[in-house]
Amino acid sequence: MMPDMMFGMATSMFFWLVLATLLCLLLIGLGIWLVASWLKQQRTPQVQSTPQPRDAYEGYDQGYRAYVPPRPTYQEGDQLYTYPQDEQPQTPNQAMEQLRH
Repeated sequence: MMPDMMFGMATSMFFWLVLATLLCLLLIGLGIWLVASWLKQQRTPQVQSTPQPRDAYEGYDQGYRAYVPPRPTYQEGDQLYTYPQDEQPQTPNQAMEQLRH
């Protein structure tokens, strides 16, 4: 009778030992998950939401507009002037070419 009793106690003790180990592993995993999610929330910068366009193609409704570079300007004193339409600023090389012809 004694050997059966010892075997029953060993089985019972093994069952509780496995159950306690699994429970501890579960609690450790839950703690790690909670700490990791808290750290991720702390590290992520708060992004302010920018207003999105109502339609993705909203900017295309008005059609294509070619890029027009700004007209060149020159300064005399404190005033800025734009060159006339037919007269454009020239580099020294361009001026020399015109004098040769």
